Amino acid sequence: MKKRLTLIFSLILAVIMAFSVSACNLVSVNKEDDMAQVIATITVADDVPDGNLKILKKRDLAIAYMNYGYYYVYQGYDKTTTIDYLVKQLVSTRILVQQIITEFYNTEYDINPEKDKWDVERYLSINNVQEEGKLILSDYNEALYNTIKSINTLIDSYEEAEETKYSDTYSETVRTVPSDATNDTTVSVEEKKEYIEKGIDTGVTDAKRKKAFNKALKFLEVNKLLGDGYETGDITTTDYYKSMLHDNEKAQLVKIYEDKMKAEFRATVSYQQLQEVYAEMYNTQVSGYSTSISDYSTALSNASATSPIVYSPYSGYGYVYNLLLGVNLLQKTEISAIKATEKTERAEVRRDILASTTVKDQRASWILSGYDFDYNGLVFTGDYTLCKDAPLTFKGKVTQFVIDEEEKQYSYRIDEIEEYSLDAFVLMMEEYVYGSEQEGEGTQDPSVFKKVRFDESVEYFDGKINELLFAFSTDPGSLNTYKGYSISPIPDFSESETYKQEFADAGRELLTMGGSSYIMVATDYGYHVMFFSQILNVDTNYATLEDYLNYLTGEQKTAEQWEMYYDEMLIDWDDFEDTDFYLYLLMNAQSESLVSSKLSELENDIYERNQSKVVKYTDRYSDFLDS
Repeated sequence: MKKRLTLIFSLILAVIMAFSVSACNLVSVNKEDDMAQVIATITVADDVPDGNLKILKKRDLAIAYMNYGYYYVYQGYDKTTTIDYLVKQLVSTRILVQQIITEFYNTEYDINPEKDKWDVERYLSINNVQEEGKLILSDYNEALYNTIKSINTLIDSYEEAEETKYSDTYSETVRTVPSDATNDTTVSVEEKKEYIEKGIDTGVTDAKRKKAFNKALKFLEVNKLLGDGYETGDITTTDYYKSMLHDNEKAQLVKIYEDKMKAEFRATVSYQQLQEVYAEMYNTQVSGYSTSISDYSTALSNASATSPIVYSPYSGYGYVYNLLLGVNLLQKTEISAIKATEKTERAEVRRDILASTTVKDQRASWILSGYDFDYNGLVFTGDYTLCKDAPLTFKGKVTQFVIDEEEKQYSYRIDEIEEYSLDAFVLMMEEYVYGSEQEGEGTQDPSVFKKVRFDESVEYFDGKINELLFAFSTDPGSLNTYKGYSISPIPDFSESETYKQEFADAGRELLTMGGSSYIMVATDYGYHVMFFSQILNVDTNYATLEDYLNYLTGEQKTAEQWEMYYDEMLIDWDDFEDTDFYLYLLMNAQSESLVSSKLSELENDIYERNQSKVVKYTDRYSDFLDS
């Protein structure tokens, strides 16, 4: 799970999309001196000098509109609402940063005293450092990296498409990605450092890139964003580049402030307080579930890693994973045309139709989209693998083409995707999950393809199953779930089944099999490979935080031992590896929730308290509303 930076102040500039070019009509009628007009002054402290923090220029508003404000109009907001929002946002940013500097001045965060008090760089680390052999990118270089990347993205948007793209040679449906997947998070510190050293790609040796670079400069010129200090051909001297860098520096300062607040909050939260938070959740479940089976069933479906079911007063409930090998159009038509009315006979006819089912890896679009992929091992990396210790190889043939070896840029062609028969797929699946082919139990049910009882635990079981789901399941609902689909006991006469009868029956049987078992059963949708996930019975009762942590780890630690573990986790917080562990999630949820709330309150409070110190000149940008 990635550590999410709360974007309350929206300082991180959005990537410039192709439609940003159409924003030219917002400012093309303006002159340079018109764009230099001050549209607001913000003075939180009396000694704030004229400059980036104290004033808001018309040019700043234009840049904000073209970078991300235009998206609001694109989504249906009227221009007046969008412009008013952007002005408030830009003013709020300056108020907040002034407040942060006021607090940071002459403290441990005042690390570059040779710079002016109101220079944001005074509070940013400037040079990269090595800590225990690990390179740490400075705050300034993080801002510089984001700025250079944004400028290169602008140029990319103008670069003419190649006549033939290798990635276009194979068309695949876009595949759902894991919920935490963010391609850019895999950029290492070393790669960022190299990227900064290379700087902006102006196309010195590439005519196509040079043409795109010149178009980008023309875009800035048309929109009056070059500025008085512009030196011909040097985009870093433009007002646009300088504004981007300033905004990214402010973003880093806000991040430092946010991290400071989170660290201060974590230092105040004892293990005993987390015990109390857990106890409150447990007691709520006891009082709620004991009196309402309906509330219990609802909670079962809504449970998550941070809100698990820790108390169950009922038996026969649980979770199963569902890997659907869906029917094709022909099979769907044939199944809907089955005339047999007797259950067994109909299941036998459907079995014959589903015998022709073939299975293919669904992740080709991830490769073609440039997601994290190790070509040599044919495995996905970063957030795109659900089992980092045993990733599932892509089941196909891929050709890699080098775009830029130094920048590790590649494109891919999918030459072939392996097509499995049902028997071949089951064999491959069992070898991946269990290490070898499994002997199934006998069954007379024509809907059941195979049933495997596996009582022993399987290493990385949940991770492997999720790898299989993302690779092969044609059921979108099976992806990015907490524990899979919830299963309930047989409904009484006044209730109806939630799922298809065959699926529901197999799910209930699977809960009794436990371990790492699976059942492969047919419905009209195709074959469901259902893996055991978790069972909840009347003895599911983790009354204390230690009980639940011991259940998760299989250990028998005391409260004192878990408290020691917690203290060590806090010390190593930024480098803690098991960020999916419940104790980390519980602490992080408390930190994220409270700090986000406090930051939001702080932003509003600072803004409201300093309204009298803000002077707006709305007439100076009124023409934007009519453009």
